[in-house]
Amino acid sequence: GRDGVVHRSIERRFAGRSARRRLTVAWSAAIVATAVLPIAVRLQDVLGQAVVVNGIGLKLVADPIAWFAIASVIGWVLRTAVRRVPDLPDEEIDERQVALRDRTYLIAYRILAVTFAWLVLAAYIVGDASATRVVSSSVADWIMADAMFLIIPLVAFLPSAVHAWYAPDEVDDGS
Repeated sequence: GRDGVVHRSIERRFAGRSARRRLTVAWSAAIVATAVLPIAVRLQDVLGQAVVVNGIGLKLVADPIAWFAIASVIGWVLRTAVRRVPDLPDEEIDERQVALRDRTYLIAYRILAVTFAWLVLAAYIVGDASATRVVSSSVADWIMADAMFLIIPLVAFLPSAVHAWYAPDEVDDGS
């Protein structure tokens, strides 16, 4: 049906490694923006100084929900581009794909472990700053809530992003 046409179109568009890598970089940039921009806005609220970039207030470009949506849409495209190989059971893919999938999950796990370690450290720093009244508890709550907008697309799409980065060019089988 129509979904199949969309999926095949995305798979063809991103069959090459360089196209998938560009898509992975775009997704990574959206993930970083999801993590950094809302926190920058919260901190500028604390400092009382508005940050303006090219005449646009940072608050307008730092909406965590918007960046969450952008990261999720790009992540869905990534997942479709790699044909969901990271999610398939061994019986449905060949030995080369199994090895690549296993490597994908190992790398994704390591990235997630480091990310969560940094988030725990950030939570400690924000909690300590809130306890010592350097920042208000409402700002600390907002910062920690914004972190959820980072975690969800990261967990959902990181294996597909890693797979997209490392997978070789697709071979056109004529279908």
